[in-house]
Amino acid sequence: TIYKDQEPVDAIDAFCQSNSLSMQYREHLLSAACEELNCTRLIPVVYRKQINGENGEELGAVEVFDGEEVIDAVTRFIRSGNLLALGMDEIQLKNYFFREACNHRRVKCTRNVAIVYDNRIADENGTDIGRLVLNEFEEPADSIFAWCQEHALPHHVFSHLVDNVCNHRTVICNRKLP
Repeated sequence: TIYKDQEPVDAIDAFCQSNSLSMQYREHLLSAACEELNCTRLIPVVYRKQINGENGEELGAVEVFDGEEVIDAVTRFIRSGNLLALGMDEIQLKNYFFREACNHRRVKCTRNVAIVYDNRIADENGTDIGRLVLNEFEEPADSIFAWCQEHALPHHVFSHLVDNVCNHRTVICNRKLP
């Protein structure tokens, strides 16, 4: 059963997990369901935890998607909700999730540094240049500059990438020059 405000992939995944059905069968069911229902994503949430502020107000939920690292989900939650500005203790929240979420069977916990940007980059002709990956402790301008040098790209590509990457919701840029 898929309920009114439920994401189809989560209901289908839960059904497949409880009945030991294959990933291929899950994809088949999801494809059929999305022809009839509104599907906003195709990857199920395998762990969800509501987060409340000091006064008990709901701040949102950390959602870990199938195959996603816990650290990436927690960092996305913190940065997307601008919770650092509210004084949220980032280290405490990350440590809490390492203790709590990493005990769940389908949750992935293989690193403790978040990847905040991971995309394949193509040139203006659509030719793949490579994958640009940034972690949470890197200054994006420095990493993008090094990546552009490694791929022998001109300065205008660097400037364009910095502008685009710094607009990403989980990336924090302190400057736009290396």
